[in-house]
Amino acid sequence: LWIVRFVGALRTLVSSLLDTLKPLFWAMLLLLLIMYIAGVLFTDVVLEHTKQNPDRNMERFFGHLGSSVQTLFRSISGGFDWGDAADALRPLGEFWVLLFELFVGFCTFAVLNVMTGFFCESAIKSAQKDHENTLDN
Repeated sequence: LWIVRFVGALRTLVSSLLDTLKPLFWAMLLLLLIMYIAGVLFTDVVLEHTKQNPDRNMERFFGHLGSSVQTLFRSISGGFDWGDAADALRPLGEFWVLLFELFVGFCTFAVLNVMTGFFCESAIKSAQKDHENTLDN
């Protein structure tokens, strides 16, 4: 009897996971688009600044588009302390540090929390649908 419960729970988990793959794709695409736009902005500003004032630390985080997007992703996902990247922008002025901090705050508290809530709701609906299908059979 416990095996039936275990397999049923596993089936529900797998079904819920599969049902969230399509929304996950679109959510990741949205997040990538947000990071790309911010990455273009920060890369452009840093490259303009480093033409006259070379700064290896700033170039390490925001020297080209790939490193900018990677820095932004790591900043919102816990890949490293985002304060280091914010400090690298300090020679540009407090505005750019604040803009970077607003990006991190917006993505962490708004975008990622909305995405988490959406996936939880989707998984709950999938589990309810699975339960209803089980009752029908």
